[in-house]
Amino acid sequence: MRSILLLGPSLAAVSGVSTHLNQLIGSSLGREFHLIHFQVGSEGRKERSFGKFVRLVWSPLALTGQLIARRPDVVHLNTSMDNKAFWRDAAYLLVAKLLGRKVVYQVHGGDLPEAFFGAN
Repeated sequence: MRSILLLGPSLAAVSGVSTHLNQLIGSSLGREFHLIHFQVGSEGRKERSFGKFVRLVWSPLALTGQLIARRPDVVHLNTSMDNKAFWRDAAYLLVAKLLGRKVVYQVHGGDLPEAFFGAN
């Protein structure tokens, strides 16, 4: 069975992306593919500054381990258009591509493009 690694916040978090992931997992897609959740971001976590720092450093390495161990066919990145999420997910995208994975990059709202990109 082909597998898809879903990157997003805690499935128990109250957010649109969590709802989206839960719907994917419960859909017919979840019966046709092995869907694996990999938690990213701070939603659904109770952490302090040091814990956040450790997560930011460790998370790309943890993703590397998951990609090697689980060998998913596709990585599904669920991001928002805000600066922190963009740079975090750029690191995940780089890891996935360096390990030869196909990537679906789905943006779930956030800042308007004019605000996100500024005058560029």
